[in-house]
Amino acid sequence: MEKWICPFCNAEHDGSYRFCPICGCPNPGNDAELPDVSSTEKSSESTLVFIGKLVYGFSILLGVVTVVVGLLSYDFSLGLYCILLAVALLVWAKMSYYLLKVICNISNTLKSINRKLK
Repeated sequence: MEKWICPFCNAEHDGSYRFCPICGCPNPGNDAELPDVSSTEKSSESTLVFIGKLVYGFSILLGVVTVVVGLLSYDFSLGLYCILLAVALLVWAKMSYYLLKVICNISNTLKSINRKLK
């Protein structure tokens, strides 16, 4: 790997860096295209999104079963508790799914920034 000298801080670096680690000046000789982080098939982020979809689907199924039990029960207070539990479960499922997606997007963004800085 060839060395390059930063024109701003005069520090010597190897050619693998896209930017100078000291001052941030771009390396004019390193114009390689970076792979898209979001296109990786086997990553921890895709596994986390899959787990989020499973939790979301299972929570919807459990919420529907709870609503049916609540509607079919003869006791009014039990039916009301089942319906409120189902609503809370569906809200929790939606929030947890989107929280996992946000965590995955943050991780992908940090990986992309890390690759651009190298």
